[in-house]
Amino acid sequence: MCSVGSGAKIGIGTFQVCTHQNVESLNEYELVRKYRCSACSEIMMCECDRARGTKFLSHQLEYGVELNSQQRVRVTLGFQLGICRECRGLSPTASPTASTPGRTSKVKRYYWRELHFREFEILSSMGMGLVDIYSPEASELRKKAASQALEDIKRIHEQSPKYHFDAESEVEFLKRVPVDKFELKAAVIEGGLIKRADGVTHSSEEFVIDHLKCQGFSIDSMRKHSDSCALRGFTGATNS
Repeated sequence: MCSVGSGAKIGIGTFQVCTHQNVESLNEYELVRKYRCSACSEIMMCECDRARGTKFLSHQLEYGVELNSQQRVRVTLGFQLGICRECRGLSPTASPTASTPGRTSKVKRYYWRELHFREFEILSSMGMGLVDIYSPEASELRKKAASQALEDIKRIHEQSPKYHFDAESEVEFLKRVPVDKFELKAAVIEGGLIKRADGVTHSSEEFVIDHLKCQGFSIDSMRKHSDSCALRGFTGATNS
């Protein structure tokens, strides 16, 4: 969680109005971030997220999800002015995602939120709304928008970096983000493939995916929501 500011309340007659000077982000991995004020305990969002939030992420506006507990928390004050770090004139805090298939570059890992928002801006300029962008007919337009967004963010990073790409170790990542860990052992044959007991061969990723499916996880869902779920790698293999 990320804290900003120092608490303060202003008295008006017999009432006290909280200025929300000390807020804490519930979850840095939400597109529309929610903040808890330490003075009044209310939950709110920053006004700078209103336009894109109401147009493309309306399903994220009523509740937030705390990062550590994964508990859903109701938003009580809606959008408020000057809540996030950037709107307070502070430098943003980097919250890189894990390196996963399709998201291995540091630009994609560090600017994942900005890439989403830029893509929304491009789609909005085409006259598209929430219903439109998720229709099958819009698939190619979404790909083009995603590609354009990546180029735009790369150019912005080159001209004026928002984040610094400091290397983060596996241990540091696991300390920062709660991830369930487990160990799998398998026979590795030539080419790094995993050989199952029935003779079928898989890549290490496919082997782990099969294991997770057997445990009841939806891997497709995990991939679509890789901002908060990530397969960090495969360990514990033994050579046959």
